Amino acid sequence: MFFNGRASTELGMFNQLWDGQNLTIDRRAEKQSFVVENPRVTLSLFLQRGPLERYFARRGDEARELGLLARCLICEPPSTQGWRAAQPQEWQHSHQGWLHERATQLLKQGIDKNGQPVTERQVLRFGVDAEIRYFQHLQQIKNELMPCGAFAQAKDLASKLDRQIARVAALLQLFETGGHEISLPILNASIEIVMWYANEYLRLFVPPPPVPQLNIDAEAVFLWMHGRALKNNNRYIIKNDVLKGVVPTKLRRAANLEPVLHLLASQQRIGYWHSGGLQYLDMSPQLVQDPFDWHLAVDSYRMRRKSKKSSMFVS
Repeated sequence: MFFNGRASTELGMFNQLWDGQNLTIDRRAEKQSFVVENPRVTLSLFLQRGPLERYFARRGDEARELGLLARCLICEPPSTQGWRAAQPQEWQHSHQGWLHERATQLLKQGIDKNGQPVTERQVLRFGVDAEIRYFQHLQQIKNELMPCGAFAQAKDLASKLDRQIARVAALLQLFETGGHEISLPILNASIEIVMWYANEYLRLFVPPPPVPQLNIDAEAVFLWMHGRALKNNNRYIIKNDVLKGVVPTKLRRAANLEPVLHLLASQQRIGYWHSGGLQYLDMSPQLVQDPFDWHLAVDSYRMRRKSKKSSMFVS
């Protein structure tokens, strides 16, 4: 399905089947067409990372754009190579009998006494508490569509999470109890399951947003100031010293440096103060003020200024 030239058509057909729509097949070359009513579909793909990456390299983001990936529960289990036990392992089978028995019961319910498939669909509904919780969670998903939200770059996924959660909840309820009212505990379990897969989707297919240039500059300035504080053995740095020596050099302009310092101060990574006609920076803002070190930083700065003026006058 992933690897032939008719991928777009086939992905579109799968999307229709997943949505429960009747599927019309029109074979113009053979001059025949037919309709698949009440379709059922199950898709299970087990792929190595290599073939999947080659598919994306060749077809771009087609699977995402057509909505296939958002309709699937996708994960990448961690590799156990190097950690697998060589000796025989004993597995617990205490619940396996019930599992097989329950699966057999459900399969038989899909066949009538004449051996024909039962086409009438069962309808499951949320209980009162589950319905309230369901819509509360949908609102949380919608909130995450905002810029910088978890689904800001994955609107395709977010648009299908409501149905994913409802479907998994219905399957769990039907399998566990056979009842037609989805309970709150079952819904909560469904939300936990589907959101785990949603996080896997984000990890695998949604690249992290680009880091703003302001944040990049702030990291560079902070590292430079940290090195200077260690060199001088003093937590205080006069802002004018930063303007004269910071790297990258584009930040030696006050207009460029000022927003960077305000960002670092808002993150509480530095203190940004005004005192004695000077602006200075504190690399340990969480600590109480140290008057001795502050006076040492100011006196050292003024001595350098005085020494520079004297050398200019002599020359």
